[in-house]
Amino acid sequence: MADNFNVTPGTGVTIRSIEKNSKKSQVVVLDVGGAGAESLLTVPSIDSTFNGIIFISSSVVNINGYDTINTGGFLIKAHPDNSINIFFVYAGGNSGSGFPLKPSENFIFSGSNLNLLDFGVTAVGSGSVCWAKL
Repeated sequence: MADNFNVTPGTGVTIRSIEKNSKKSQVVVLDVGGAGAESLLTVPSIDSTFNGIIFISSSVVNINGYDTINTGGFLIKAHPDNSINIFFVYAGGNSGSGFPLKPSENFIFSGSNLNLLDFGVTAVGSGSVCWAKL
C-alpha cells in the first residue's frame, strides 16, 4: 500500500478498526524490527482524573481533598474568581491555622493523594481550588 492515499467514504481503501470496551478504534500497525507476527499492543488509557475543582463553602468546616492518587504530586491553584482566601492544612487540621491561598495563588503538593489535605475558608463565603496531576 502506498504511504499516502485518499480515503473516500464508501469507496476505495478500507481503514481497519477494532471495538474494545464498546469504543471503536482505528488500528495502526508499527513495524519494529522487521517481519514477524502481527499482534495488538495495549497501552494504558489517558487518566480521566487528570484535573478537577474542589468547591469550598463557609457553611462546612473543612473539605477533604478527593481520593485521587498520583505519585508525581499535584499543582493546586486558588480559582481566580474567588472573593476570599482559601486555606489548606493536612487532613484533620484546623483551616484557621492553615496556609492561605489568595485568588490565583498556587502551590505544588508533593503528597501522593489529595485526601491528605483539607481545604477551608475562615470568612463567610465560598471559593474553589483547581488541581492537576504532575
